[in-house]
Amino acid sequence: MNATLRGLVFDIKRDCSEDGPGIRTTVFFKGCPLHCVWCQNPEGQGGKPDCGVCQGESQTGWAQGGRWYELDELLYRVLIDRPFYDSTGGGVTVSGGEPTFQMVFIGEFLKRLRQQGVDTAIETCGFFHYASFARLVLPYLNRIYYDLKLMDDAEHRRLTGQSNRPILDNLARLTRETALPVHVRVPLVPGMTATAENLAAIGQFLRDHNIREVTLLPYNPLWQDKAVKLGLKPQLTCGFMSDEQLAHCTQQFEPENGS
Repeated sequence: MNATLRGLVFDIKRDCSEDGPGIRTTVFFKGCPLHCVWCQNPEGQGGKPDCGVCQGESQTGWAQGGRWYELDELLYRVLIDRPFYDSTGGGVTVSGGEPTFQMVFIGEFLKRLRQQGVDTAIETCGFFHYASFARLVLPYLNRIYYDLKLMDDAEHRRLTGQSNRPILDNLARLTRETALPVHVRVPLVPGMTATAENLAAIGQFLRDHNIREVTLLPYNPLWQDKAVKLGLKPQLTCGFMSDEQLAHCTQQFEPENGS
């Protein structure tokens, strides 16, 4: 593989414990086919470095503009944490944005990590070309974290800018064609994804495809500060979810609701 292969990254977070088992380093790749109105990482949506803002790893914990990394440099950056992976069963997670937006680069990145014996994971919105994913990325993964947002296609188009058909089809194929663990996650956005109707539809889809586990991700409004720094106007005004709201969402997946 050409050593000048480059990937556009907007953040590298170390000592992560929520993006897979053990202590992990999560690499956030820039670019996403979706434009969710509640996006937690708005700085990762665009596919190019943002002009007029700082680039590289930010001292405040997130990079506003993004930076191009050659493959060997990015590998060096993450393998600094190798002792933590080895001692805790951790590894490297690719996230975004949407990491499959840079399919060729992340495929080679993950391949090289696996050659080093590093556990690998991906966090994906599921909107990708399945054949390319199966060829370039899937062989070099240990686990997949897969987001399901909205089951109604019209609502999915309205709130993310894309159809949900490829996302649902890709998830169904993954559950049929791979033995890798596929962890489904549902972002809970009040009045949008966190409705009884939507969660019931997600639950039914999971049952239909024999997916027995789901992780609910409560809405976090703190992303709005990042949007303001980027000169964007947040489209949502809701705050943190209450305990009652979270309990209602959880109930949609409990056995008495047919889950």
